Amino acid sequence: MDGGGAVADGEFGFEMDTARLKRFIDNSMDDSLISWPEYEQKEDYNPANGYGDNGYMTNFNIDRDAEKGSCQMNTVMCCFIESAKDALVDNTDVCRHDLSSSPHSNHVNSGWSVFTDDDPAHCVGFTWEDGAASDMYKGNALFYASMYQTVSKGYTGNVPGAPMCACVEQMPVVTEAACVTATGTALSYQLIVDETGSVSATHSVDMIYGDCGGNDLKAQVKAVHPDTVIATDIDEYLVGANN
Repeated sequence: MDGGGAVADGEFGFEMDTARLKRFIDNSMDDSLISWPEYEQKEDYNPANGYGDNGYMTNFNIDRDAEKGSCQMNTVMCCFIESAKDALVDNTDVCRHDLSSSPHSNHVNSGWSVFTDDDPAHCVGFTWEDGAASDMYKGNALFYASMYQTVSKGYTGNVPGAPMCACVEQMPVVTEAACVTATGTALSYQLIVDETGSVSATHSVDMIYGDCGGNDLKAQVKAVHPDTVIATDIDEYLVGANN
């Protein structure tokens, strides 16, 4: 999610590096509930360093009670600058980035990056409402905005100094971004008890992925969070053309 790793670096070639992701997309993406990313090693690090009692990645810390690193705007964005397949669809201009907002990605405590040229970039994101269906399926939306874009379109690479994907507070200021949604129906769970008394669980769901009905990310945020500070603050991150 920071823009590096085997896929972005082309360790074994794009097709081989993305093979496991492609198998998941082909076989499980449309009928799986994808959880929000957490890591066991973060469960000790985060409480000790002000990131809350959780295992969330710094890029995606949705713990509202965390001293730092939280995702207060319920909005995630990915920005890609390279493509391993066809040409990158340039849908935005990158303006600037506060390096102190993403120190775990760039390993810099403070500073600014200002972008004045017109190198191509493609940004896409999603938003969710606490307690609504969009909250339930935000893990699926994250996968669709990030890994799916990489596998299906070849998009890789991060804006220098910024994560490739993160809560919008940690991302660079850009003019605009595309928007995606993930919605599910017929979600069900099955618990199975075997002859030894061990319990296993499975689930099924019908997932549908979309483009926010034609809204860009800024318009979608304002539609999902009307009359809130989120609807106002998004203007600081998605500034519109010629700004």
